[in-house]
Amino acid sequence: MMTMAQPSKGLLKPRDLAALLGIKEQTLAKWRMTRGMGPNFVKCGRSVLYHPDEVADFIARRTVNCTLRGQQL
Repeated sequence: MMTMAQPSKGLLKPRDLAALLGIKEQTLAKWRMTRGMGPNFVKCGRSVLYHPDEVADFIARRTVNCTLRGQQL
């Protein structure tokens, strides 16, 4: 989690995160409107920012080792 000592250091803008994840910025916007879909974010006025730790948690929660979830071989 983010510490309060340097709250804005290293925060990612949506365009930067979209590039990192290989998705469109509009996908992040849709995820923000859908509760629980995307990484947690910081909202300051009209600005949206993502903390790298939240992004890492988001990626870790979606890391899988098989695409056959729920299917039997």
